[in-house]
Amino acid sequence: QLKIHDKKTGFVNNKCICILALESIFTFFPSIENLSRGLYNLLKNIIVYGMEFVNFETTNNDCNRRFDTLIRKFLSEMPLSLVYKNIRTGFIRLNDKKTKQETKIKLGDVINIEKRLYNNFSKQNKEINFSDEYEKNKKFIENITIFKNESILILDKPYNFNVQNSENDKNSLDTIIKSIYQKDSLTFLPGAMHRLDKLTTGVLCFSQNLDCARWFSEQISKHFIQKEYFAILEGNLTNKQEWVDYISSDNNKNNHKSRIVESVNGKKSVTIIEPLSHGKYKNIDITFAKISIKTGRKHQIRLQCSNKGFPILNDSLYGSKISKQKNDLEQKLYLHCYHLGFPDNNFDIPSNIIAKIPNSFEKALIKCLIEITNQVYNI
Repeated sequence: QLKIHDKKTGFVNNKCICILALESIFTFFPSIENLSRGLYNLLKNIIVYGMEFVNFETTNNDCNRRFDTLIRKFLSEMPLSLVYKNIRTGFIRLNDKKTKQETKIKLGDVINIEKRLYNNFSKQNKEINFSDEYEKNKKFIENITIFKNESILILDKPYNFNVQNSENDKNSLDTIIKSIYQKDSLTFLPGAMHRLDKLTTGVLCFSQNLDCARWFSEQISKHFIQKEYFAILEGNLTNKQEWVDYISSDNNKNNHKSRIVESVNGKKSVTIIEPLSHGKYKNIDITFAKISIKTGRKHQIRLQCSNKGFPILNDSLYGSKISKQKNDLEQKLYLHCYHLGFPDNNFDIPSNIIAKIPNSFEKALIKCLIEITNQVYNI
């Protein structure tokens, strides 16, 4: 059989032969065109549009987007030129009809994608399959969930877990959550709305819908979300202080540190720190402190504490003395985000979210001869 490569879909398509045959009839017998054009259109629709389509109903997260923009996100493996061709030719349709690429999506619209296009170009079919570990991942997330509703997922981030994938670690919290998420949007997936270092523990927020993600981003940029941490510091901090510095990330790709710079070369970083109690570890003074940040620069707390002479306990990247000695500490860093405070909102997010310090953090306090009570969590 003769096979013809169909440039419209990118596939070898025998059905093109039928269409070419119909076109040939009108080319060689133009006198019957007017009488038979209706039959031609009917046959062409059966041949082309009779193919199997995969259908997806749009939700609030998809509304008010251009049709082509939504398709480009959903079929991210498809070349842009092919996206436009398939929209024009009807292999990608809206509500079972051909539509213009600039059409705005409304709630309840149905996207129709020819099945072969979907199977070959949908990113969903290219991603890692976590089905074998689905129940394990689901249970893990449930165990560290502090609060969840249809708008937001708030976790108590464990120690030594990346929030997002890195070159050496593909099993991040972001990947695990996406693997168990019941997708109710063509283009929206949950994602972390702020960052915590791999070695930092505590409150971490993931979006559950687009509106909440946009709101959270706006509140962060305006510094309306209160962020408070506990830290175990090396040194004797005696009074509450406010530190204002300018921070820049190091340009050396092999060195992931940040550094204090002149104001014209860095971003303003404001940290308020208050000592809560004191102890000792290996004959070194130790301070248990509460820290509030008004900005969120990379390694802000770690860098400023080190720069002021109070590096975080066992933090080898930022000048810990204890990290250079043999010790019995379980963590390489003792920094915990224990509180996020939220302004009034329409997403039913509580005004205060608390995460208690993990067991390994509490063990370090005991080794430093520091006792704490639940009163330290008072807001």
